[in-house]
Amino acid sequence: MLKRKEHQALLNFSLAALGYIPPQTDEELQAFEELHKDYVPRIKNRHVDVNKIINGEIKCE
Repeated sequence: MLKRKEHQALLNFSLAALGYIPPQTDEELQAFEELHKDYVPRIKNRHVDVNKIINGEIKCE
């Protein structure tokens, strides 16, 4: 049975490998890259202007 510290480490590793939190170690980064090596972004040549969103200059339709 896993101890609390081991369980937390495994959970953090899994979350980092899946991309829910930023990888904090080389092992987590390698696992992330392996899991997502075939990922093809659906959005290409697009830019998100965060400042316009925050300042309310973008309106949702």
